[in-house]
Amino acid sequence: MRIHHCFPSLIWQIEIPVSQDLINYCKTLSQTSTGVKASNVCGSWHSNYDLHENSYFRDTYLNNALNHIDFLPNFKVDACWINVNPKGSFNLQHMHPGSDLSMVWYIQTPKNCGDIQFENPYLCLRSNLTEFLDEDFVENHYINDHKTFSSIQGNCYIFPSDLPHLVEENKSNEMRISISANFSFFI
Repeated sequence: MRIHHCFPSLIWQIEIPVSQDLINYCKTLSQTSTGVKASNVCGSWHSNYDLHENSYFRDTYLNNALNHIDFLPNFKVDACWINVNPKGSFNLQHMHPGSDLSMVWYIQTPKNCGDIQFENPYLCLRSNLTEFLDEDFVENHYINDHKTFSSIQGNCYIFPSDLPHLVEENKSNEMRISISANFSFFI
């Protein structure tokens, strides 16, 4: 018997250094602007989606991060924002429609601050199948209901924008800070 893996969801992980200046920028912005409501709950703060249009932020921080993403074809940034999650806050399951890829870059991640979890987009349609498969088989063939990745400072994950994901509750006493963006390909 042969088993073929079809239609995988690719998630790229790269490391992008984080400066203390960037951490301070994110904290200051969260304290001096209102922000918006999105998937963030329980006291978390979400900046406006137009951070990529701020020349200081773009030239000082964002362009440096994008230089690490040289393995992708030509793309443009559709949206960019900062999330600041204090103790007890989290991000509900959501997707980023209207873009090709999305990114989350972890800027400050104290221990127990919550990890990112990607949900299996096919599981709802195949839940009966997974009930009858051996647990090792499910794990070895990536049929799990979700996959969790560590939120470690400097980790940057790039993933299909339609992949459902959430970020677990921050159980630490410090803020979890991340920068996210949506990308679209162009010729």
